[in-house]
Order: sequence, then C-alpha cells, then structure tokens
Amino acid sequence: MNFSFKSILFILFFVLHFTIQCEEKCIIKNNFEMLDTVMYLAISEVKTKLQMSELQVPVCFNISNNEADFLVEKNFLKVRNNEDFPNNFFQKNAYCEANSIKIVIEKIDVNFQKMKSNKDSVYRNSNVKLFVLVSDKNSFVSSYEIAKSIQDTLNYNDLEEVNRTNFSFAKTEIPQKDLTIWNKYFEPVIVVVSAAIVTTLFFTVRSK
Repeated sequence: MNFSFKSILFILFFVLHFTIQCEEKCIIKNNFEMLDTVMYLAISEVKTKLQMSELQVPVCFNISNNEADFLVEKNFLKVRNNEDFPNNFFQKNAYCEANSIKIVIEKIDVNFQKMKSNKDSVYRNSNVKLFVLVSDKNSFVSSYEIAKSIQDTLNYNDLEEVNRTNFSFAKTEIPQKDLTIWNKYFEPVIVVVSAAIVTTLFFTVRSK
C-alpha cells in the first residue's frame, strides 16, 4: 500500500512537471510579438526621459514615415494608460505651441543566429533603435538614441511559424541547419539499407 501511494505521488509529480515544461515551450512569441515587446521597452525609456525633462503638456508627437510607426504610437498609449500620465500628453501630428517630439525608427529587425553548442536550436535577436528629438517653440532642447534588444532561444522546428507575418520588418532569413554526423552519414546509409532489404523481401515473396 505504501509503495502504491509513492507510485501515485511520483506519477502526479511527473505529470505536473511535464505540463509545466510543455507550457513553457508551447508559448512562443512570433517575431512581430517580440518586436512589439522590445518597442515597449524602448518607449518606456523615452517616457522616463520625458518625465525627467519636466516638459509642459500638451506635447505633440511626430513619427517618422516607417512601416512600424504604429508600434511607436501603440506602445506610447500603452505606457500612458498603464501609469500616471496626462491624457493629453500624446497628440499625434497635432499643432503644438509649446513642445514637440520627433521619434525616428532607425532600426527594427529580427535575425536568427546559429548556436555552436546546439545544432537543433538558434538564437533569435529582436532589435529596436530609436532617435528622439525634443524641442520647444523657441529652440532645440535635446536629442538622444535608445537601443533595446532581446535574445531568446528557438528550436529549428519553430522558425517557419515565428517568421510568418505580414510585416516585412518582422521577417528574416532562416539559416540552413547544420547536419550532425548522424544526419550526414548514418541516416542515409540506414535509408539505403532499409530500402534494399524491403526490395529484396518483396521480390523473394513474389518468387515463392
């Protein structure tokens, strides 16, 4: 009876552990979602710098002509709504007598990098770089760059799925997988030998 109880506990522990591992592996963000997360980090830093500069509201925003500009606006509104930020702080392309901020996306991309230690996985690097120009109605105030990136690890089997998107800035080239010694030498031999055995058996059976 004692052994049975321990066995049940072991099975329950194994199932729980497997479920947790599965959830961690199954929840994989695609490239666009990763860039959205990195943009949030960059815009959060922009917001912090603006608050430290003590600019008077309203502040008008001008965003560069980039395919990913909507991510700037989306995440600025998200930051504003999540924290104590004036509702009229963000006025896109509105006339502003006092202060204005121009945000230029200098870089937004994703790339896959082969891992030397594991041929079945790759590093994914998600990068965002912004140029911010702050000015008031009289003069230039300041300018700065903000660069953020996140690196995570993906299995080769997931690359096609995470790379599937309608936005060109979230697509990247998928590197060719390096073959292991097993894949390069032993697998082809096994396939050829297996085919030969099946063919021999087929004709042997037919001849009888």
